[in-house]
Amino acid sequence: MALAIRVLVLSMISLVILQRIKGDAPELIKLQKPRLMNCRFNKLYQLGDSLSDTGNCIRDRNCEAHLDCRRFPYGMNFFHNATGRCSDGMLTIDFIALESGLPLLNPYKLPSANFKHGANFAVASATALSTEIMAEKKIFNPMTNNSLNVQLDWMSSHFETTCFPDCPKKLKKSLILLGEIGGNEFNYGLLQRKTIEELRKMVPDVVQTITHGVKRAIGFGATRIIVPGNFPIGCVPIFLTQFRTDNSTAYDEYHCLKNLNNFAIFYNHYLQQAIDELKKEYPNITLVYGDYYNAYMWLLKNAVRLVLSVISLVILQEKGNAEELLVKLKKPSLMNCRFDKIYQFGDSLSDTGNCIRESHCGARTACRRLPYGMNFYRKATGRCSDGMLMIDFIALESGLPLLNPYKDRNANFGHGVNFAVAGATALSSEFLAENKIVNTALTNSSLSVQLDWMSSHFQTTCSPDCPGKLKKSLFLVGEIGGNDFCYGLLQGKTMDESRRMIPRVVQTIIHGVRTVIDFGATTIVVPGISPLGCLPVFLTKFTTTNSTAYDEYHCLKDINDLAIFHNHYLQQATDELKKQYPNVTLIYGDCYNAYMWLLQNAVRLGFDDNSLQKACCGMGGEYNYDVDKKCGSPGVPVCVDPSTYISWDGAHLTQNAYSWLARRIIDDILPKLSCKV
Repeated sequence: MALAIRVLVLSMISLVILQRIKGDAPELIKLQKPRLMNCRFNKLYQLGDSLSDTGNCIRDRNCEAHLDCRRFPYGMNFFHNATGRCSDGMLTIDFIALESGLPLLNPYKLPSANFKHGANFAVASATALSTEIMAEKKIFNPMTNNSLNVQLDWMSSHFETTCFPDCPKKLKKSLILLGEIGGNEFNYGLLQRKTIEELRKMVPDVVQTITHGVKRAIGFGATRIIVPGNFPIGCVPIFLTQFRTDNSTAYDEYHCLKNLNNFAIFYNHYLQQAIDELKKEYPNITLVYGDYYNAYMWLLKNAVRLVLSVISLVILQEKGNAEELLVKLKKPSLMNCRFDKIYQFGDSLSDTGNCIRESHCGARTACRRLPYGMNFYRKATGRCSDGMLMIDFIALESGLPLLNPYKDRNANFGHGVNFAVAGATALSSEFLAENKIVNTALTNSSLSVQLDWMSSHFQTTCSPDCPGKLKKSLFLVGEIGGNDFCYGLLQGKTMDESRRMIPRVVQTIIHGVRTVIDFGATTIVVPGISPLGCLPVFLTKFTTTNSTAYDEYHCLKDINDLAIFHNHYLQQATDELKKQYPNVTLIYGDCYNAYMWLLQNAVRLGFDDNSLQKACCGMGGEYNYDVDKKCGSPGVPVCVDPSTYISWDGAHLTQNAYSWLARRIIDDILPKLSCKV
């Protein structure tokens, strides 16, 4: 497909699925649990072209040589990493994977990749028809021979080594997306001066090839298949430029070329009819037409209302058990707040790469290397998880790029900064040392240091008008303070000694909130700490045969009581601060109850009931955690499916757990933000 589609259409945010409520009042948009997770897909398989390719073309010598997507500015909003995705960031398939609670799909051509959750066979510039058939029609694909049949051959080879001879059973919970593909035949034809009539004659051959592909997928054992149609190509700048005319009747009300869009409608109608016939032939297969055309037109019609931040163009309709499930991917509610920047302070729960850029902290942390980041392009970015963190999901929910770490001097800070550092404390290292507590992460970047970084940053970016420029910014002061207690408890401090630290920790956090207010912040979230007594690191350290030490979820009551006491003290201090600053939106972020909600509903949300307090990455003991054999150490294994675990490494959570916590916290704070719907 044309590059312009990628720029406008494929910058998507699909981390939530929202429900449209019909009535006389304007359409309401409400944050909901992603319904695709209800389908419990365990694998996704994608075939297609550049709208779906996550890195295959750049691993093909001829294709890569012709592909602009191999280099910047492609990937500029995704860790400044050009992965072969033809967009500034993620693609539709990436958001569908996240909506399904699965990691992003690795490209098939990446030989060392993890394919436990599926594979992406799509290749940029690919066609449904083979290059030989295209050549017979005098249409040339200058980039790749990897047509749909080639991709299906790859799939066949992949299944021979991963599921044969029991593929039908192993693919029972898989979703296959066969397309979008077939658009490039017509794109190449149009750009090589074929007439619309000539292209219409090609439609039966293209559709027949796609339906043959569907039958092959069914033959492998697929039971749930989506076949997307084509976009309104007459709305794409490359064709609007190529076929520009002074004849105003050539354009529709959205200034799209009517003849090209009519052709796309004709093609889609033919494809949909063929799918309907296939449904009769395979009544036990869930076969769904993906209406990309009308999804794009809906976006175009509502673009201004959506602030041109594209959400998802996929409308899927699934039939099963005499019921229809209409899944509509809609606008994340945090986008109603219109935040233009986010600033994050905190520790390893939020650090997106600062610790690894400090000499001592970077040398100490295991988060600098795999398996950390294994489900995020297999790239260890300094995030202490297998993938994304809560702040990543909050940024995406706000319609903003992921936040870059302050210590990355070449980064783009146009949408905010992440100052958080793994291992950081609220209290200074000097104060902790006076109380005989050592920061074992070897970082001195406490909250006050992070605030100093913020001050330096603002001096060069918003001074002298910071209050005006920060008016639409969101500040998250924490979670921070948890490490002050963690280090103390793990180094032998008593519960009473830890309790006596709470006023000083809270005072430090509140001072930090005052500091950001003084710079001009008007919207601030102050998160509390999580139930530490539910973490494998503490369950292992303080294991006991005394059953009364544990609550109904097998969490240590005395350690959770410490967290509750701290959070209560912090919430009271936050409430007092509200009285002093009535014009500032100041919100307590209830991480504790969000975590307990996750624990209580874990099985329903797809987590393994037998692994709720076990580390995915670790070894030894009841909780799969050993302080001498931590995640990232040689020989320490990783669980088969991190998305079914809450704990990643004993102290930090998995990407899937963080995604649910983020949604729960957003649900809680959204009404208090008073954002306009």
